[in-house]
Amino acid sequence: MAVVKLSNFMRGLSGRAGNAVYRFTKNGTELADRPIVNNPDTPSQSAVRTAFTRVTQQWKSLTPAQAEAWNTYAEGIRDMNDVSGSIRQRSGFNWFVAFGTRYLLVNSDENQAPATPPQASFPGDALTFTVTAQTGAIKFVASAPNGAFTTTALLVQRLRNANAKPSKQYRTFKHFAFASGSLETTVPVTPGHYAVAIQYVNLLTGQETEMNTLGKVGPVSFAVAEGSSKSKKAA
Repeated sequence: MAVVKLSNFMRGLSGRAGNAVYRFTKNGTELADRPIVNNPDTPSQSAVRTAFTRVTQQWKSLTPAQAEAWNTYAEGIRDMNDVSGSIRQRSGFNWFVAFGTRYLLVNSDENQAPATPPQASFPGDALTFTVTAQTGAIKFVASAPNGAFTTTALLVQRLRNANAKPSKQYRTFKHFAFASGSLETTVPVTPGHYAVAIQYVNLLTGQETEMNTLGKVGPVSFAVAEGSSKSKKAA
């Protein structure tokens, strides 16, 4: 019997993903708004909601054999809470929703998630990253391209100050497939100090690796729009 420790996104399905809150209940996985958000209708949240709705609806259309395959898959996995150390078992439905939601987020042209569970584990890549603060953004530079059918989730957490300790609440700001000739990308953010991390995502299955923290960057400075400066009038 395998025991796995869930990555940040998987834990988010019983906590947070963007500005959405997922809860495991006796009736399955439920989606709700976070109680307090500055902007509850961000593009990121809308994408998560759309993907989640499609996957939960798709579950109802699976054949009995497909649903049973997911339940059998779930029986072989125990996930561990990395804080309490407690172990619990999720249902086939929960795993289908977890993988399916991520799959649709990284495959925006798809309307349905894979109907059958993964046949193999997903180790991800072994890239190294250089991360620097830019004007109004954070820049990620990869040491090499992602492997076939793999993309990278870029996770960011705003800190109260330069010396603040990061929590576990990172947010996926962007998915980016690093490739030859395209080994860098930026994530627009507001001014401040940040903690950054990455995860690898399987484009074929929605599987993901555990979060790999990359440290802190900052300060990110203000981006000044061209022509926004005003000259002072002479006294």
